[in-house]
Amino acid sequence: MVLLLQTQRTLTSATRNVKPQEAILPSSGHSSTFAPFGETLIMSLQTRHILQSVCSAKQQIGRDNQMKKIQVAGVLILLALVTVSVYMTPVSANPGTRWDSLYAHIAENYDTTEGAYSPADADVPRLYPTWGAATILDDRGFFDARPPSVDLVKLLNFTRKLQWQSGGEDFERYGGWSLFIAGPVSIRNSYHGVQLWNMIAEEQDIPNLPSTEEKFNVTAALVYANKTQAESGGFGNAEGSSPDVMSTYYALFVIDAMTEKLGTSIDDWLWNRTKTVNWILSCRDGDAFKLSPSSSISGVTSTAGALLALDILGALDAADNQGAIGSWIIERQVLNEEYQELSGGFEEGYMTNDTNLVSTYWALETLQLLGRVGESEIGRIADFIYNCQADDGTWANVPGVSSGSLYRAGLAFKAINIIDDNGTIMNRIYLEDPNNPSPPLVDWRLLFVILFFVGALIVGLFALRLDY
Repeated sequence: MVLLLQTQRTLTSATRNVKPQEAILPSSGHSSTFAPFGETLIMSLQTRHILQSVCSAKQQIGRDNQMKKIQVAGVLILLALVTVSVYMTPVSANPGTRWDSLYAHIAENYDTTEGAYSPADADVPRLYPTWGAATILDDRGFFDARPPSVDLVKLLNFTRKLQWQSGGEDFERYGGWSLFIAGPVSIRNSYHGVQLWNMIAEEQDIPNLPSTEEKFNVTAALVYANKTQAESGGFGNAEGSSPDVMSTYYALFVIDAMTEKLGTSIDDWLWNRTKTVNWILSCRDGDAFKLSPSSSISGVTSTAGALLALDILGALDAADNQGAIGSWIIERQVLNEEYQELSGGFEEGYMTNDTNLVSTYWALETLQLLGRVGESEIGRIADFIYNCQADDGTWANVPGVSSGSLYRAGLAFKAINIIDDNGTIMNRIYLEDPNNPSPPLVDWRLLFVILFFVGALIVGLFALRLDY
């Protein structure tokens, strides 16, 4: 720009110094005739040089403007790239399948120190989420892999720590399983602790995995279960607790499993088998069973507990009219379409309309025992069970819940295995999770950055276009 101004000043000055008549009229003398012509020629050459300088200056200014526009376009593109790197943090990809959602929750709640699992709202590993996770992982082949995909040594040690092996037989907690290390003990806890024990015991071919019989105290487990029996013949959840059919089933399960390991008879640890059978039968209420003789309402869960307990005692036939019992259970399946996602599962009692996962599981256990699973509507049951998967990947007791538990997820897997003859129902776990669908192929933030980048490119090209 400075050069252009200087050139314009030079042209103006040169024009003012040239007289028109000298440039076009000859003088009277010979020498004076060519003098103005020579001056004009020189002036023309100077003018040509000046014009060339002006053109050169304009070209230089154009190139400078062009470079500036290129720089502007480059800056815009650079800003777009910076936006990509700074603001385009990786999208938190939602799991795509039901299994992905569940396994993500399992992995997130794994305690690496204890080799066990915690509930989502606590940091301390506990029995029930560990039982649920182990049930699921064992079902999916994690225990069978070699080397196993789960640290079974740590899991074994954690399960052993849950059994109270100190204090002697007179200590009320001795031999039972606690909810967490040094936590409360119950026969229900012991039932799940023994199931964990049995899962691990099936994998004794793993190097460095101690024998479960070396880690657990079989006799202590029998002592604890025996102490929960009441004089009536039934068993309570703890020593001194009122007996109920579910605690009776849990206790008999523990006694049966432990005496099998010792190679002895269950009668060695029962006060009176007949008395226990009669107490269970006293809970009968029409075609179902109540939780205890003094209970007022019969239910699916208590009926399952009663029949399973009688089966362990070898006295299932003592429950007469089993056909009516099975029909009563089948009738508890809610098939009314008005209940939408709640339909297909089993209600707990007559006309209670409280379909839930736990009642559905125990109903299926009962029907399996009676050989009548096929008489229920399997497809509707499967739909209900999968509808109970919560947003966090676990299972809740009913559909439409944001968070569930690993324990109920374990029950869901056990229930599916009861109704699944060929694996097709279980394979639904690998279909897309409707609660956590796959993320879109293109994130909206990425689209924003792409549009910004394209806009910067268009601005740059348009700026260059203006120079031509």
